[in-house]
Amino acid sequence: MKTARRPPRRGDLPAEPQTSAGDKAATTAPAGGEEAGGSRRAVRLAAAALVFVGLAAYANSFAGVLVFDDVTEIGENPAIRRLWPPYEAMLGGKTLPPRPIPYYTFAIDYALWGDWLPGFHLTNVAIHLADALLVFGIARRTLLKPALAPRYGRFALPMAWFVAALWAVHPLQTQAVTYVYQRMECLMALCFLGGLYAFIRAGESARRERTWLTVCAAAATAGMLCKESAVALPPLVFLYDVLLTPRAPLAALRRRPWFYAALAASYLPLLVFLATQGDRYLEFRDPISRLDYALTQPEVLLRYLRLTVWPAGQCLDYWWEFIDDPLQVVVPVVVLVSLVGAYLAATRGSRPALWLLAAVVLPLVPTSSVIPVAALAAEHRMYLSLAGLAGAVVVGAVELQRRFESSSSAAWVPRVGVAAGLITVAALAATTHARNEVYRSKLAMWTDAARTASHAPAVLTNLATAQFEADDFAAAAATARRILAIDPDYGKAHIVLGSALLRLGDQAGALEHLARAVAEMPQSAKAYLNLGVAVRTIDAGRAAELFRRALECDPSSVEALINLGNIAARAGRFEDAVRMYDEALAVAPHDRRAAALRATALADLNAAR
Repeated sequence: MKTARRPPRRGDLPAEPQTSAGDKAATTAPAGGEEAGGSRRAVRLAAAALVFVGLAAYANSFAGVLVFDDVTEIGENPAIRRLWPPYEAMLGGKTLPPRPIPYYTFAIDYALWGDWLPGFHLTNVAIHLADALLVFGIARRTLLKPALAPRYGRFALPMAWFVAALWAVHPLQTQAVTYVYQRMECLMALCFLGGLYAFIRAGESARRERTWLTVCAAAATAGMLCKESAVALPPLVFLYDVLLTPRAPLAALRRRPWFYAALAASYLPLLVFLATQGDRYLEFRDPISRLDYALTQPEVLLRYLRLTVWPAGQCLDYWWEFIDDPLQVVVPVVVLVSLVGAYLAATRGSRPALWLLAAVVLPLVPTSSVIPVAALAAEHRMYLSLAGLAGAVVVGAVELQRRFESSSSAAWVPRVGVAAGLITVAALAATTHARNEVYRSKLAMWTDAARTASHAPAVLTNLATAQFEADDFAAAAATARRILAIDPDYGKAHIVLGSALLRLGDQAGALEHLARAVAEMPQSAKAYLNLGVAVRTIDAGRAAELFRRALECDPSSVEALINLGNIAARAGRFEDAVRMYDEALAVAPHDRRAAALRATALADLNAAR
């Protein structure tokens, strides 16, 4: 008796041919052969062209300065000043939770370049270009899979190139590349994409399958030590195994049990790290409501999508506000659900299309769902997800071109499509180039951020600080007053206003605001330090007490140590002065001011003897 079979449905994958062990390697090569996806020479030329457009987009990023978290975690972090023992650099975050692998690369950069910032930017750009090449390889080999090769195999090379190029030069990536501290996003993506690429290669070679799977598991583990978002890799690999092959979920697990056990084990280093470093996470010290966070994210996700389509109005620090009224979330949710529904309808829910949707959604789950993160919105979180969106855009463009070709026999249709793609890549690269200019100075960066986040005291404080550092004290004071009009108790604004008034000659006003800053921020080294600077010409003893309080809050405060040394030197206590300068140099060995003051104090000490 014959068993009835249902007819194949659209989106189903072809069954894998039954082969013996001897000929398995031949049948697991990409469908259509390498020539279907381009000759080796063509692939290498495409990779070189990808690197070229990436370098063109980021050619001006090397002039970027340290901004935001760069300052504390790189510029003022003594832990990255030496390579040995490695755990000191890996776990030596100054104010933020360190990610071991990215922090050690900061130490390597410091060993190579010292304080020369273009070297740090060069490393970021190199990692980003490596990520782009992996996106290219993943896209090309996926298009050559049996599920997709019959429809896209002939165009796999140009399609993969456009996916990787759009991803590499999109302005939304600038925060992850040009903002040095966000190297952790690029490095996590390097492990993430490298692991996925290794898994794809494992399915193409029976002889090297175990080697490639081992690389995948190792990459997953390394990714966990770069950033927590790497938790999305194991489920995405599993979905690739299930949705782009004809295997059922349990069959996939049974086929490679040791591999999936290793993938699951990759979470262990992250869990250990969270358990030992949890006190450094702001989310653990100041818990955010999961519901409040979740209600905010649909609106944030729509912002990400809008910037993907039209990258205007980018911001380093959005300082997004929580949504208090659940009704405010209805419209964003309806829009997001409609977009997903339209995508599923257009693709008829095919299994490859479902995987592409997962590639967009899963990397965002750790930061854009119910898991509270201190910053409600950050552009660098789209770094990986943008690859899936670029893939959907390219596939959609090819399908649109097919429709035109079916209704017209004109030979110009494919050429117009390629030209439109190249123009889009060039336009995005030019926009990225322009966006990089914003990172050339703190003043430019925070002036740009304040246009978008004009209501955020933290952003305006950074702008006021940049204005102060640019010696525009009147502008700094005006911006600080603008902040205090929003929040009269904002301590950091009192610090900037007091410091600016001191430079403008208003000592009484300066003392008033700096004393208010200490009252509002009793654990802030900067508050005590600035008040000490304001009173040192009036009461040296009171100033010394304030500088010591600053050191209690931050033992690595070079400014406090130098000021204490200066007070001791003026009082003729040259031994104490030399000791303070020595402590400052122990924290910052290359601080020229501390070295010069020490030499002067030492000469005075020798003369006094």
